[in-house]
Amino acid sequence: RDRYGGLTSSIKEIIQNMGSEEVRAQLKQQGFVGMQVEGQQVKVKPDEVSFGELPEEFVRAEFHQGEVLIDTTVTPKLRAERLSRDLVRRLQRMRKELDLEMEEQVDVIVGVDSEESQELLLMQKDYITREVRVRQLQIGASSEVGAQGYVKKWTINDEEFKLAIIRLPVE
Repeated sequence: RDRYGGLTSSIKEIIQNMGSEEVRAQLKQQGFVGMQVEGQQVKVKPDEVSFGELPEEFVRAEFHQGEVLIDTTVTPKLRAERLSRDLVRRLQRMRKELDLEMEEQVDVIVGVDSEESQELLLMQKDYITREVRVRQLQIGASSEVGAQGYVKKWTINDEEFKLAIIRLPVE
C-alpha cells in the first residue's frame, strides 16, 4: 500500500532534484527528509529512500548546484573519430617530412590488419581526405601497402598501421 497516495510521483521528483548529498544530510541530521508537497508536510523515512548504484558506464560528479551523471560509453562513432584524428596527425607529420606544399594533394594508402579499424576509418573517409588533402584514399590490410611512395609504420592504440603517402606528378 502506498502511504503517500497521489503525492508519490511529486515526492519522488523532489527527492531526485535534491541530489544524494542533500538527502543523505537530512536523513543523518533529522532521521527523515522533510518537504512540502501540494500543501502537505511530508516526512520521508530512511527505508523509503534508496541510493541506487550507478551502472558502471556512468560517472557521477557533484558540484555546488547538484550533481551531473556522465555516460562514458564509447560508441563506434566516437572510436572512429578518435582513431581518424590519431591517423590524420601521423599523416600530417609525414606530409611535413616530405616538405609538401600546403594545398598539394597526395594519394594515401592506409594499411591495418584489424577489420574493425578499417571499418572505423571508412566511416571517417571524408574527414581524412579533407584534412590531409588526399586525392585517392585506400584503406585495407597492411599487405596492400607496398614500397610505393613514402611509407612509415606507426603504432596507434597498440595496433600497427602502415601508411604510404604518394606524391602526385606536378601538372
